[in-house]
Amino acid sequence: MSSLSLIQHIKSFKRIYVIYSIDLDSIITSSMLLRIAKDEEIEIYLAPFYAASKPYDSEALVVLVKVFQKTPVSGLKVYQIDDILGKDPKIMASTTLYMLKEFKKSLILPRYIELLSLVAMLSISRGTVYDENLIDLHKNIVEEAVDKNLYTLIDTIRLFGYPKRDVVEALTKTIDPYIAGISLNYEGSKKLLESIGGSLSTEEAKTKLVNALNNILAQYNKSGVSIIGPRIILKETDVVDDIYEAVYMLYNYFDLVGSDPLLYLCIDNRILDIIKGAYDYVSESLREIIDISIDGNIKKMIVKGVKLSLIDISSSSITPPLYTSYRILRALGLVEDVTVFTNGKEFLLPLPFVASRWPYDKELNIEKSYAVFSSLQALGDVFK
Repeated sequence: MSSLSLIQHIKSFKRIYVIYSIDLDSIITSSMLLRIAKDEEIEIYLAPFYAASKPYDSEALVVLVKVFQKTPVSGLKVYQIDDILGKDPKIMASTTLYMLKEFKKSLILPRYIELLSLVAMLSISRGTVYDENLIDLHKNIVEEAVDKNLYTLIDTIRLFGYPKRDVVEALTKTIDPYIAGISLNYEGSKKLLESIGGSLSTEEAKTKLVNALNNILAQYNKSGVSIIGPRIILKETDVVDDIYEAVYMLYNYFDLVGSDPLLYLCIDNRILDIIKGAYDYVSESLREIIDISIDGNIKKMIVKGVKLSLIDISSSSITPPLYTSYRILRALGLVEDVTVFTNGKEFLLPLPFVASRWPYDKELNIEKSYAVFSSLQALGDVFK
């Protein structure tokens, strides 16, 4: 189904309901649908899978964005977004990129949405955002969907914003890989650069920096990701400075406020300025929980057949950004695919770990971006 026929198709319904999964790729896809619907004056409603009620309305169209339909719903037209886009659901590729490709056939979209599509692509990594398999998997669709004048791919040091950003700032901002004593620590970054000569003006200085970073990472990094390698560099940075950093910024904002505000990403790019400010706001609490976890504050166990990691955050002055913390630790290979946080007698499960099914038949005690449980056994039934 082409984008034009998709628009015509949804226009034939009085209203459209978009039910989305809790991951950046799904949220950005849904945001793009919201923008198109508003431009075409189509009545649209959006909700995460766990909060979406059954719209008993025969004149409505329901679009599931990476959500499994648990049971049939009579009297409704229900489509999976992959079916609409002609995307093979067995291929773990970015839905947003496929959506972008189809809409660009007949619509003119702001260029920053193309950059957000690259962010969506990187966000589906299961570990580090530098997963080179992602680039290989998406190579053809990226070439078709994204303007080549917006980015380039080069081998370089994997620091957020480098080489355009000041080196000390790039070191400080980099959290994938997380460099203990350097990441989110301006003074530590400054001292490290001073120790190798104060700049990266020579190849010798770059080699010294890489060696110094690798020496730090060797003490705890179990993922094997290299500090140097292929990296997408943006040619335009007015809206997004670095797409790798943007993945963490967006998930951090989700941690703070939930998914709803992120639905406006494709409507108004000014929300990105708010997201950048929120990222700086939590840096201290984020550094605190990551440093403690690296030092050994991670337990491993199996709950109802699922391997998970357990991290105690009761010593934190505020609730740190949980899913962002998980992503940083997962990039280092320090935690399992599922991570639960404990605070006293409560168990906190970030919503991206909850299986995306609709209609959803469980009651969740939700606080913005995570569900609260009274026991590990209680949360075992909701895992993906």
